[in-house]
Amino acid sequence: MDSDDGKTTKSSCNRFSNVKDAAKQRVNAVHASLFGSKEGNGDLATVVVVGGGYGGVRVAKDLDTASSSSKDFQVVLIDRKNYFLNNIAGVPAAVQKGYADSMCIPYDKLFSERGNSTFLQAEVSEIRKDSVLVQGHEEPLYFDYCVIATGSSYSFPFKIADTLQQDAVERFGKIPDLIAQADHIVVAGGGAVGCEMAGEIKTCFPGENKRVTLVHSREALLPGDVKDELRDKTLKALQQLGVHVILGERLVDGLDTNNSPEDTTSTTDENVQNQSFLSGKRRKLQTNQGTELEADLVFLCWGAAVNSASLRAHFGSELIDKGPNRDRISVDPKTLLIGNTDNIFAIGDVAALESKMACYAGEQGSYVAKKLIATIVANKKFQNAGDVEPYRYWGHPYPAMMVPLGGKLGYMQTPCAKGNILGSPFAAMGKNHLIKSWALTVRPACSFKCPFTFISNNQTNQQSDKEDLAKALGLSHEDALLAIERGAFPITHDAATDGRTST
Repeated sequence: MDSDDGKTTKSSCNRFSNVKDAAKQRVNAVHASLFGSKEGNGDLATVVVVGGGYGGVRVAKDLDTASSSSKDFQVVLIDRKNYFLNNIAGVPAAVQKGYADSMCIPYDKLFSERGNSTFLQAEVSEIRKDSVLVQGHEEPLYFDYCVIATGSSYSFPFKIADTLQQDAVERFGKIPDLIAQADHIVVAGGGAVGCEMAGEIKTCFPGENKRVTLVHSREALLPGDVKDELRDKTLKALQQLGVHVILGERLVDGLDTNNSPEDTTSTTDENVQNQSFLSGKRRKLQTNQGTELEADLVFLCWGAAVNSASLRAHFGSELIDKGPNRDRISVDPKTLLIGNTDNIFAIGDVAALESKMACYAGEQGSYVAKKLIATIVANKKFQNAGDVEPYRYWGHPYPAMMVPLGGKLGYMQTPCAKGNILGSPFAAMGKNHLIKSWALTVRPACSFKCPFTFISNNQTNQQSDKEDLAKALGLSHEDALLAIERGAFPITHDAATDGRTST
């Protein structure tokens, strides 16, 4: 019996070894077909990151840095575009010429030559529990760990569907001329993007010759966890700029693509949610309250859609079907793992946690990268890799919210217990710093033109250390440190100095 058991055990081990070897060969074959001569190494742990937005780039970059000194794993970043979309620069890039390069940044310099990482431009059609399926390839790409960072879709200019960087830059290059030529521009949607778009246009084109109308379906601007003070000040600032604001009404007629004989609509999808913009002289519009408008250019700043289609086949039960997190995937709030897995994470817009901002997605990416590195080096399962420090959330009720309105104008809600509201130029300063810092993350040592004008150091009351920052904002010392650490409020002396640009 002992002998038979030993034979059985040996036979089972051989079968397992054969299966494992076959899996490694499949991995190498897929790597070879996808990446040309750069084959995957089946002896290394493979980390696949799906989505190259803020969260995906952060985790892939951190892992690549670690792989330069550790040869325990390889990283594959997959995105349908060949460039990083630095979408926090979307509004100024659409209104002013010369900023598209700061928004559409090729991935070609993201990874170090010393690292063991690869970027793959491809569409992921299906995410499985052990692999991802890429359109155009029958064999799946197997992974040991997967980070899902598929993000969300939004209308132009905050998001864009062009897959090639050259096409995206060309699209942005055409918009400033259309804005300059239009007599009347309507911005549909009064969230942060819509407010920034209306303010930016009116700041760049002051006076009566350029009419800008902002139409918002709710009774107040800026939905979400923001204070009424921020809403009221933003509304007043827009009106002082000359923006005509219509609240409590939504556009219902005139959004079809055949509305004008001179229509030059550019769309990215059949759904109006993903349309770029609507243009054409004297386009007739109407709201649900019967208000009639004529516009030469319409920007649709509404309706973010979560990119979770690739998850439905195998993780459909984990997707939320209603409420503000609809179509997002549930995650363990302590580890950011999905379902009962111990190797698949979800971060950023696709994950049902935290506010949807670049700084939070980046922080989640850094957390997952650190834990993955510790896990791989320790050669253990994630949940058993020593004392797993849970993800650290921003515990205050008010998230950071920056609403630049063109030039130095704008307001910012600070991420603190009281949600302090700061006036000009802090919103522009914070956003300028974020644009530049993310651009340099993707393409280090390059020069980027940033859209916002900064004031000099003496006008910022020399806020060069964290104690002065905390005192000026009414933050505790601990809160100030955490805000700066997370990038939610990056207005330290060094940040302001590094980011100063003249327009």
